[in-house]
Amino acid sequence: MALLDIRQRSGYLFLGVILGHVLLISAQVTTRTGVPVLESVTFGIFSEVQRGLTSGLSGVRQAWSGYVGLRNLKAENDELKRQLAAIQVAAQEQRALADRAAGFSGSASSSRQRPRRSSARRRRRTSAR
Repeated sequence: MALLDIRQRSGYLFLGVILGHVLLISAQVTTRTGVPVLESVTFGIFSEVQRGLTSGLSGVRQAWSGYVGLRNLKAENDELKRQLAAIQVAAQEQRALADRAAGFSGSASSSRQRPRRSSARRRRRTSAR
């Protein structure tokens, strides 16, 4: 088993040395624009990571603001429902007052009796039959 551990360690050590060597060579090699390859690759990787994090965080921010907006909208909706109920009650009261006022004026005119026809008129009608 000890022999196996040494081989694994040496494999990891070899991989680390190779990566270090590639990094050192990349730091020395420049692109056509004069920027070192290591710098170009590093900025490219970090820019992609930054873009991914930015888009992920903006999605979370939009979802959160939508949730908070819906909570505020619910409170506003409840307030509007309360106002509507109060207005409906006031409208019913006004309608009842208007009906009572119309009922009083209507009952006064209906309580008056129609004038009776004169007896001469009645006689003319009965004789015509």
